[in-house]
Amino acid sequence: MRQWSRSTPCVLAMFACAVCVSAQSASVSSPNGASVGAPNAGASVGTADASIGQPSTNGIPGNGSASLRTDPYSPFDAGSNSLNNLRRMMYEDGSPRPTVVAMDSINQEDCGTWTQVGVQSATVSMVRLEVPKRARGVYQKACNELKKKKLHDAHRDAERALADDHEYPAAWVLLGELYYNDSDMTQAGQACSKASQVDPGYVASYLCLAAIADRQQDWDQAQRLSDQALQITPLKNSFALYYKAEAAFHKQDLPGAERVALDAAGADTNHQLPEIDLLLARIYSAMKKSDEAAARVRKYLKFSHEPDGPAAVDAQLAAISSGTTSDQEK
Repeated sequence: MRQWSRSTPCVLAMFACAVCVSAQSASVSSPNGASVGAPNAGASVGTADASIGQPSTNGIPGNGSASLRTDPYSPFDAGSNSLNNLRRMMYEDGSPRPTVVAMDSINQEDCGTWTQVGVQSATVSMVRLEVPKRARGVYQKACNELKKKKLHDAHRDAERALADDHEYPAAWVLLGELYYNDSDMTQAGQACSKASQVDPGYVASYLCLAAIADRQQDWDQAQRLSDQALQITPLKNSFALYYKAEAAFHKQDLPGAERVALDAAGADTNHQLPEIDLLLARIYSAMKKSDEAAARVRKYLKFSHEPDGPAAVDAQLAAISSGTTSDQEK
């Protein structure tokens, strides 16, 4: 009797091991006949629609003679589609289903300025993905109104978008841009600072703040914010490169300003920022490179849709030379 008691655990262990091996060897049949290991020791799936039953040789579900799992937590339960079972498993606690937002909605945040860089970022935060559809629609309306120079209407609708979602980063930046265009740097700074708070990874907020620092001639701040924006989005970020080059120029780092401004011009493939060429003209004028300065003035006038005649070039060069002299004397 003592010997039988000692051997009992061994027998039970061998039986349990056999069950484990059997479970691990169970497989799910794919449509092409390949077999994938499955954690559940149950019937195989014969077709791509996850119908359950003993599969026949031609891939059609069997007649159901095989034993089927009835565990409600099994994704391969009898009588329902596996995807529906998985959904039931995920949401049976009554929690709300997440809203999946197409990337096209993110692309529609492009309002032609700083937000354009925002849609080119390599990553998109959950804050931006979870913006309600209604808020997005009102934002896009405000954006279109801004492009049509209907600034009062754009301001109203930007605030409506924020009323629908107070943590909508692009709407805060759009509101900041409207204040910026109205020369209200205090309100613009508050709006774009709010955007950086609700989404610290949203590059457009730092471009807005860098532009404000540039307008206020706070060159150290403009350079710091530009670098921060470039850390988030290093590619095709012509705005950040422009503000950084402008700061370097005013800090009298002409070689550094030239290098960064040329990078900005290379990133501005759509010539959205003709001011880059005007900055390069100022840099070359300070370097006493008059031919290069004149070429950049001509390019600036071409893409800024101003008259590109000799008189216009001469007037711009004269203004640049005068401004450069006053800058160097400060």
